[in-house]
Amino acid sequence: MSKTIKIILIFLAVAGVVGAGVYFGTRTDQVAGVPTGTDSGATLPSGQTGETSELPIGENGSSSEATGGNLAGEDVVTTVLGSKILYKEPILGFSPVADGGVILVTQKGVVASVSTTGETRELNNSEIENPLEVVFSNDGKKILLTYGKITAPQFSVYDVASSTWQPILANTTATIRPKTHEVVYLYEKMGTKNLFIWDLDKPKTTPQQISSLQIEDPILSWRDKDTLLINSRPSAYIKNTIIAFNLSKKTAIPLIKDEYALSVVWNDLGSMGLAFYGNETYRGGNLRIRLAGGEESSKLTVTTLAEKCSFFHPRSYFEMATTSVVKTKVATSTSASTTPTHSQNELYCAFPRDTKAFESAILPDEYYRGSLVMSDDLVKINLDDGSLGYVFSPTEAQMDIYKPFSGENEIYFINRNNNFLYSVPNR
Repeated sequence: MSKTIKIILIFLAVAGVVGAGVYFGTRTDQVAGVPTGTDSGATLPSGQTGETSELPIGENGSSSEATGGNLAGEDVVTTVLGSKILYKEPILGFSPVADGGVILVTQKGVVASVSTTGETRELNNSEIENPLEVVFSNDGKKILLTYGKITAPQFSVYDVASSTWQPILANTTATIRPKTHEVVYLYEKMGTKNLFIWDLDKPKTTPQQISSLQIEDPILSWRDKDTLLINSRPSAYIKNTIIAFNLSKKTAIPLIKDEYALSVVWNDLGSMGLAFYGNETYRGGNLRIRLAGGEESSKLTVTTLAEKCSFFHPRSYFEMATTSVVKTKVATSTSASTTPTHSQNELYCAFPRDTKAFESAILPDEYYRGSLVMSDDLVKINLDDGSLGYVFSPTEAQMDIYKPFSGENEIYFINRNNNFLYSVPNR
């Protein structure tokens, strides 16, 4: 018997309260898997008019239906580059920073940094009980950590400058608003989840309630700075709907509706997203390009999970939304050879070599639980012309590439086989 999940958004306005009920999704009696860990001004892909087409294809128009791997049959420009390990301990998550280094949180809750020269340093060596998830501000100066029991999580924000922790009064889920130091979180009371926002740069202020909702197992993410995305945690057994909540207008609309296993990653301006969705068999899945309003644009002929992909991040990613004369300093290089020009229509994905295992797996549940292990090739897709190019094709060790971040000069990722932090050049 299916169970209906509804979200009730109560918009708090000066004149009063407005209520709206939105159909959210359908869950079967199966239980979703739980992940162990957490991108926009591009134009439509070349030749797109809003109708669905297939990308990528090679110059000869071949598809990936041939056997022998995810990219078999495609015209792929091969540029195999070597990887390097940046941090040799299991990590929970990471974020590149403007000076070219990386800040990270280990699976023990220790905060550390890696410099451009490869030097590692512990910023806070206090271990935290059972870290679950981590979110970073764009400038890497605030780190939101979820820890404790999955059924009763706790939340705290680490301030890099002062090396201190600030507890957050959330008991369901939380995230950091892009380009800011504002925490948006859910606090459940008497069955209702109340949505709050709190500016960490104004610690003497109190959190403001902006909405209330009812949803099972919610997660929060972003399309852009003003658009909060609310949905249930992805599972092969759930027909999920993503609600787009505009923080400025206090309005909510269904962005993508009724898709199994639905999850999306966005480019930095929120104009284009890559969506993974499953099917009624609960096995395998497909990738589609979605536009800002949720419209389908193109279907990719190769497939992987959305969280194994990253749109290109320009240097502006690290800049914060501030009117202050003091702005985030973004590292630049005087060497043209180390500062290649990239398009925001570049998509970087880790595609599994064993497509049969991927297509027969219950996704994303089996991957979240760790029962599905992938061996990947990291590939760049130019969404303007559909061309493909290998960025990294491991030859000596199996790489299960997770949560890649593609920047100007480097592509960073976690190898889920050991949970170490790696990087490869982005050329």
